[in-house]
Amino acid sequence: MEENIFQQQSEVIQTSLNNTPNSIWKSKLLLISGGVLLIVLVGFGGFFLGKILSQPKTSPSSISQLSPTPAPPTQIPTPTPTTDPTANWKTYTDENTHIQFKYPPNWYAQKNINSTFTVFLEDKPFQIIKGEFMTSIIIGLNELENTASGQKLYAEKTLEEGVERFKGLFDPKTVQITELTIAGKKAAKLSGLLGPGMLEGEYFVSTLIQLKDKLLVVTLTKKSYEDVYNQILSTFKFLD
Repeated sequence: MEENIFQQQSEVIQTSLNNTPNSIWKSKLLLISGGVLLIVLVGFGGFFLGKILSQPKTSPSSISQLSPTPAPPTQIPTPTPTTDPTANWKTYTDENTHIQFKYPPNWYAQKNINSTFTVFLEDKPFQIIKGEFMTSIIIGLNELENTASGQKLYAEKTLEEGVERFKGLFDPKTVQITELTIAGKKAAKLSGLLGPGMLEGEYFVSTLIQLKDKLLVVTLTKKSYEDVYNQILSTFKFLD
């Protein structure tokens, strides 16, 4: 093919010799331009061929190195099991009223035999004396006794009535009333400083729990035992 190109070029040169001097210069310029174009094309072809051959081959191992590394699985923290602070407490059950609750293992509980249901709780041994008697925590029914007949009555039948009466024990500026649900039963807690009387200014808490036609009253007389008091409330069960 190169021979044909050179033959054609020779013919062009031969023809140009027979032409006018102006045609001779045109033929020379055409020949020079064709030679320069051929050199440029060959040069560019070699340049791009060299670039292709110089590209590094990508091996399977290098492909794997370029792949993103999978993130490690997320570790879900194991929840810490909660412990029941009352798990080793003593259990008090009254068979007549079907009331059950727990109290600390180092505490003492005594029932007042002169009432339908009243239990005194204290952190040291004690003796129940006649007349008004108080311990750190007292649990009992809102019971009144007719001294003439000995008949026992309930001071209130509803929670609303009980709240109104117990509010009168407190200094109205300090009393706080909180509605609760204890063991599925409607309840209300009254807390604050006591009003005028022998214990005026003393911190006092009474929680009233609605039972059938009567109230269960859980009383705290020492603020330092308020945590124990609340834990006792959390253990109440009614077995009826």
